[in-house]
Amino acid sequence: IYVDTAHRRYGVGRALVTALRAWFHERGLRHFEWHVAAHNPAGIAFWRALGGRSVLLRMRADVISDEDNGHR
Repeated sequence: IYVDTAHRRYGVGRALVTALRAWFHERGLRHFEWHVAAHNPAGIAFWRALGGRSVLLRMRADVISDEDNGHR
């Protein structure tokens, strides 16, 4: 879910998630999962405020560092 910055803090995201939860509930789903970038504290706070919780830590390593790739 992405809400344009000009429309944030007006309940748009919360309304979208509420509608999504209702849609899932109608179809018998008990939970849903999503990804939030670790460098997105506002997104993490948004989802936590709506009951989200961490269930998995996903990690990544670069094969070639930026320095090895000619970037300094």
